Amino acid sequence: MKVAAKKVATGATAAVASSAQPRSSTDVAGFSADWLGQREPFDAAARDAAASDLGLDARLAALRPKGTNSAAAATEPWRVIDLACGTGANMRWLAPRLGGRQQWLVADHDPELLQSWPEHLARVGTAATRRVAKKSALAETLHHSSPHFQAAIVRQQVDLAASLAQLPWASAHLVTASALLDLVSAAWLQQLVQHAAAARVALLLALSVDGRHGWSVPDKLDDTVAALFAAHQQRDKGFAGPAQGAAAAPALALALRAVGYRVFSARSDWHLDGSANAQSLALQRALIAGMGAVACEQQPAACAAVQAWQQRRHALAARSTLVVGHIDLLALPPRLTPGADLRQRQRRQLKVSAFKSAFKSAFKSAVKSRSHNMSSPSARRRAGGRGQSAMRVAPGHCKPGRPLPISTGAMTRCKRSSIPAAKQRDTVTPPPSTNSKRSPRAARAAHTRAGLKPFAGSSAFSRSSTASTSAAL
Repeated sequence: MKVAAKKVATGATAAVASSAQPRSSTDVAGFSADWLGQREPFDAAARDAAASDLGLDARLAALRPKGTNSAAAATEPWRVIDLACGTGANMRWLAPRLGGRQQWLVADHDPELLQSWPEHLARVGTAATRRVAKKSALAETLHHSSPHFQAAIVRQQVDLAASLAQLPWASAHLVTASALLDLVSAAWLQQLVQHAAAARVALLLALSVDGRHGWSVPDKLDDTVAALFAAHQQRDKGFAGPAQGAAAAPALALALRAVGYRVFSARSDWHLDGSANAQSLALQRALIAGMGAVACEQQPAACAAVQAWQQRRHALAARSTLVVGHIDLLALPPRLTPGADLRQRQRRQLKVSAFKSAFKSAFKSAVKSRSHNMSSPSARRRAGGRGQSAMRVAPGHCKPGRPLPISTGAMTRCKRSSIPAAKQRDTVTPPPSTNSKRSPRAARAAHTRAGLKPFAGSSAFSRSSTASTSAAL
């Protein structure tokens, strides 16, 4: 199913054109270039007021694409995608605000609206633009310029309900649309958020209805017609599900904030004073006709009362004012501030420190396990007879073990085990000297036989005892 290129009416009307009545709710309403031209000046006035509240010029200037060097920064063009572009009113309003070099990809399902672009550009463009003021093939690149900007425009016929992913999201700096959101389903809004977040592209979505419409002169049936109109807005408009209507803009803002976008909103209301000028009166009458037609389609049993409401409204139009509520959304992708960047580095350092600590603990456990295994006889045999004290271990990771006992004398085998000595110089000590002193027990027996009295509790003798013994001998 093909989808509507542009909403026929604004916030107060459903899909109704001034030149055609709507078809069934599951069919796509016909949108005429005449209707889009009739609403364009009111769209522009409403968007001018919203732009001031949004701080749009300053935020767009901060968003301006920058090259990798000073020369590229001056020539880097804006790359903009316009969804459901219609006859180009959105581009004609936004291009002067962007300024500089621009490249536009404008997408719509209606080839007739796309082919009418040269004619509409010629009305506001330069002499160079007027030279292409004819219906041309869609493959032709259009140019729209002024002393402050130069825009190259490529038109593409796209079924936005089924082919949203085919657009070059990753190449765009800005994706924009006007009077589109209230036609789409919740699933389509989620797709829009996913594609935008993946590409980190900014969004500017204008003139989405918010359900507000008020008459300076009230009528008893205003609320009834408004309720029927709101119910009709939620029918399937060709975007794979019930339309969101007035709930679309808040739902989109919530979904964008959930993925980190900074979302700004402002009212972009129509103010149609029937006594001010013929254009306001004509548009107010068109809306009265459109709202009545939609209400009759939604509830045929109430059609007679609705038609009576239309007659009373037409009679009051020349001395009444209609306010139609809209919302403009500007959504900027998340960016890392210096503080956030510092916090991110700190978190990364903590993760690295934790990894190092875990690695050291694992290494220490492995060293201890190896040290424990080397204390067994079989491990020492595998290691060449060296014990724990011979292991080379990194300082501070484990303490060296106690040395193994060594054998004495000229033995090459320990008396208490069957462990062979690896090398003689390691485990064998020199034999005792032949000049070593007698054992205490033998010396005590010899002195006893000589009639000498030993020092109490000791095998040694005092100097006085030794001197007296020498004298006696």
